[in-house]
Amino acid sequence: MADQIHVPSVTLNSGFEIPQLGYGVFKVDPAETERLVSEAFEAGYRHIDTAAIYGNEEGVGRAIAASGIPRDELFITTKLWNDRQGGDEPRAALSESLGKLGLDYVDLYLVHWPANGTYVNAWQKLVELRDAGHTRSIGVSNHLVEHLEKIHAETGVLPAVNQIELHPAYQQKDVVDWATDKGVRIESWGPLGQGKYDLFGAEPVAEAAAAHGKSPAQVVLRWHLQRGFIVFPKTVSRERMVENASLFDFELTTAQVEAISALDPGDGSGRVSAHPSEVN
Repeated sequence: MADQIHVPSVTLNSGFEIPQLGYGVFKVDPAETERLVSEAFEAGYRHIDTAAIYGNEEGVGRAIAASGIPRDELFITTKLWNDRQGGDEPRAALSESLGKLGLDYVDLYLVHWPANGTYVNAWQKLVELRDAGHTRSIGVSNHLVEHLEKIHAETGVLPAVNQIELHPAYQQKDVVDWATDKGVRIESWGPLGQGKYDLFGAEPVAEAAAAHGKSPAQVVLRWHLQRGFIVFPKTVSRERMVENASLFDFELTTAQVEAISALDPGDGSGRVSAHPSEVN
């Protein structure tokens, strides 16, 4: 099966390429992680998104070791948690993550949240870690425009990506526009709205699904891809893993993309998870 999905890559501002579709392990039970990541590899995924706070980096590492897949064919992301942003803690934190993953470097290391007033220091340390070869690219997660402008002003270094909550009801247009203007790629977490509203019953989604003979989830994931976003939907179902990867044999029309994009009320009310100002 591994040769059945051909995931396009996008080039980051670091010069490295990232597969536009990956497999995320947010809230995946550490005891199940090795099996599920191995199944993702078997289904053809090569991009895995984890984080220190998820507690499952070791399971990802075991799956990588058992896979036999050449390291240069994999794209591995992990993230720096909020309580490790100060001083030289980011260096120790990444060293611990690399040990758990069994890797010499990660492909992408992210500042998980702009927390505790230490996110600028964290970003400065990530620049050093990148320059030392411990991570190929660096980026941020959950950063608003004010945070992005501050880290750029302080260091002159733009993140390769900003990984943010993004789904049809909550598209963070100001953050996306800033990123687009600066050549920063957007990664969408919670791309299906985490099941917290009836996204699949929304008329533009249901109509596009019927028109293409696809599931509503496939239509929404395809919408992300056509908007240029990077996605890594999480599932614990092997069948759903394969379904989530079957996105490259159809294309939404411009009108369908625009109709789904119009589902955002524009007032921030579609947000289904924490706001960056609430997380420390």
